[in-house]
Amino acid sequence: MAMTNSNPAIANIIHHYHLGSVILFRDNLIDSPQTVNLINALQQTRSNLPLFISVDQEGGYITRLRDGTEMPGNMELGATRSKQLSELVGMIHGYELTHLGFNFNFAPVVDINNNQANPMIGVRSYSDRLQLVAEMANSYIQVIHRYSVLKAIKHFPGHGNVTADSHLSLLTININQHNINQQKWHKFELLPFMHTMRNADAIITAHIVMPALDNIN
Repeated sequence: MAMTNSNPAIANIIHHYHLGSVILFRDNLIDSPQTVNLINALQQTRSNLPLFISVDQEGGYITRLRDGTEMPGNMELGATRSKQLSELVGMIHGYELTHLGFNFNFAPVVDINNNQANPMIGVRSYSDRLQLVAEMANSYIQVIHRYSVLKAIKHFPGHGNVTADSHLSLLTININQHNINQQKWHKFELLPFMHTMRNADAIITAHIVMPALDNIN
């Protein structure tokens, strides 16, 4: 059964082990009053500094707030080529998350949708065009920065070129078998991260292994 209210056991774990962050998922969030009460209760159990209360509020089918504004996914936004619409999504997410008590959003996705058989990214990506991915992501980030919400770009070093779900297994990607090499990775998969990391607060790594990148200088 999903946790929707804090309890003494959870409070003791957070306080005793000096936990610094909590992530909440859709099953933890029923409506706005319950979400605010839960987050406030969690914050009251901290041992010192305020907790990071995080969520994956990407929009589209990765939408955690049941009571929040339903937004299109990144692929739909990318299809519009409208940075203004991406800014609007950032504004709405920032406003709603801040007022609920969240201070960390694990978004936006800056992976390039370069493998149509990918079950993990797909419509979560803005595009298969790296420049468009970077532009739309930066538009989102720059506006949500106006609110007290940290944001994390994901999933480094690039999750768009896989054919299985990395939540179910640890994927080992042999770059050469996926028709790219280190040089192409530098010029393609890496660039959306390079173009957005200065504006982001954190970078989330993928649940994947790329042995060919281990010794890159």
